[in-house]
Amino acid sequence: MTHADLIISAVQAAVPAGVKVYDAIVTDAPPPPRYVVLYIPDVLREMTSIDQVSDGLSCSFQATSVASNQYPAYAAAECRWLATAVADALTDLVITPPGMARAQIGQTGSQPPRPDEATPDKKVYATAQFSFRSVQT
Repeated sequence: MTHADLIISAVQAAVPAGVKVYDAIVTDAPPPPRYVVLYIPDVLREMTSIDQVSDGLSCSFQATSVASNQYPAYAAAECRWLATAVADALTDLVITPPGMARAQIGQTGSQPPRPDEATPDKKVYATAQFSFRSVQT
């Protein structure tokens, strides 16, 4: 499994049934009421992407948690809860893809829930940034 596979699997295991986890692109139309989009760089998708000059890998990625604004009184709280579930699953998670040393993920930033004016139902979303460093073994 690649770094990306391990990260996606951890988030899928942390969210309840019915919450979809997407890899960079929301593929459902219309999307479900609650979902998470992981924006993971391509370098984490292939084990051969580390060049021969360096044996280290430092990467950052983003998780965006989204909740429907169908019930505005609850939308921000629902989004905050989902973002917290994702952060709890990823913060301090140790991943070890084949050929790489163990890497511990840390959260490096986040933004609180806010409405997305570009979506028809003004979905509420929150973002969080994560990073880690690993080396080839």
